[in-house]
This record gives sequence, C-alpha cells and structure tokens, in this order.
Amino acid sequence: SDLFQTGSPLTATGLTITAAKDFGIYAANGLTADSVEVDGENWATSDPNGVIGGIVTSPLLASADLAVNLSNIYVHDLNIEANQLFPVGVVAGFDYNVNLSAHNITISGINNTHASPSQVYGMVIGAGFFDNGASPGVVNGVVSNITINDIHGNGTALGLAAALLDQHSQTQTVTVRNMTALGISGSGTDFLGLSGSYGIVSLGGSTASSHSILNVTNSLISTGANTPNCLISGIPMGGTAVTSITSTGGNLSDDSSCAP
Repeated sequence: SDLFQTGSPLTATGLTITAAKDFGIYAANGLTADSVEVDGENWATSDPNGVIGGIVTSPLLASADLAVNLSNIYVHDLNIEANQLFPVGVVAGFDYNVNLSAHNITISGINNTHASPSQVYGMVIGAGFFDNGASPGVVNGVVSNITINDIHGNGTALGLAAALLDQHSQTQTVTVRNMTALGISGSGTDFLGLSGSYGIVSLGGSTASSHSILNVTNSLISTGANTPNCLISGIPMGGTAVTSITSTGGNLSDDSSCAP
C-alpha cells in the first residue's frame, strides 16, 4: 500500500494516492483522513484471491477503542481482480470498538473482475470479519453525505453494508444520512451466500444473539436493475442474528424496504 500504519493512529490530509498496491491506506490503530483521493489507475495486486481496499481500517494492533474520522474522501476507478474488494472499509474486532465519523464520501467507478463467488462492497462497516466473531468489538457511528455510484462485480455488488459477525450478543448501530447509491450491479454470489446487487444492507450472523441496526434517512437508493435495493439478512452461524433497517423518513427508492 502507499500508507500502511501499524503503530500510532494515522493522520492523512490533502493527499492523492495512485498506482498503489493492494491498499491505498491501511490503518491498524485508528485513522483521521481529510481531503484524500484514492485513484485506482495502475493499481497492483499481490493476490487476486485476497482482500483489496482503497481505504481500510481495523484494530489489528490496537490496545484500546479506536476513532476513525473520514471527511472529503474520493475513491474511484478501481478496476481490479480480487476475491473481496472494499473501496472503503471500517472494521472492528480484537476486543476493541471503533467509533466512526464519515462525511462527504464519494465512491465511484469500481469494478471487481474476479469470477463468482466474490464481492465488491462500496463501503463496508462492521465487525468480526477477521476472527469469525470471536472478539466483542463493534463499529458505531454516523455516515453522512455519501455517494456510491457505478459499482460492478461478477459476484455480489453492494453499495453500503453494515455487517456484524458476533459470538457475544453485541449491538452495532450505524446511522446513514443523505446517501445516494446508484448504478450497482452484481451477477453472482459471495462467500456469505448473498447474490446479485443491493444499494444498502444490514447483515448479522452469530452463535449468540447479535443485533446490527442501520438507520437510513434522506437517501436515494436505486440499483437500476430488477433486484431489491435494501436487504436485511442473517448469516448462518448457529445462533440468532437480529438485523434491521429503520428510517426517520425522506428516502426515495425502487424498493419498499427502504421507504420512509
């Protein structure tokens, strides 16, 4: 990657990243990024069967709860073969929570050429991905003024996903305000068993009783295809997963599950 931080929290301001390898920014102990562009031109990958990301954070080396603050972010034109492609990913785990504040985010022109099963999630927010939910960390926060446009894949394609794999009966809450998700198309499946394309999803899987809450307000969500635009789904892990998409109004969508 161009920026790979494993020690103290990373701060990146007024930066353009291009011709990177695997990750534009990877921060393992907190991140503040403002006015950052990740340009996918001439991107290189180490392993097409691995995970590739534009801006990705996780508490891999944390010793306390983390803050992730993203503002004025533009990730675009990633045309890559990857088993999992995340233009923006905010992940909790390893016993620590992540407090997220993300504003003025644009993700556009993303294409995952990997054969199905594979996935491309414009922005993924969640926990338990690296240890199958063994640690109790979650992501809580607010995302506002976000545009996700032109996301395509041979597997599953999602605009924004709030996902929680958990074995500790945790609750994760993410609020999304003023979101536009357009032109999202996926023609296959992914390793979670999802298929096709969705504008926004709430996912949960557990061996206990986890709860992933996604509140969506004043948002325009349209995949431009005859597929549902919102999805509430449990991932089978032997327990009870409670997932919900709620709204205080103002949404426009092709699908009633996103209606005010």
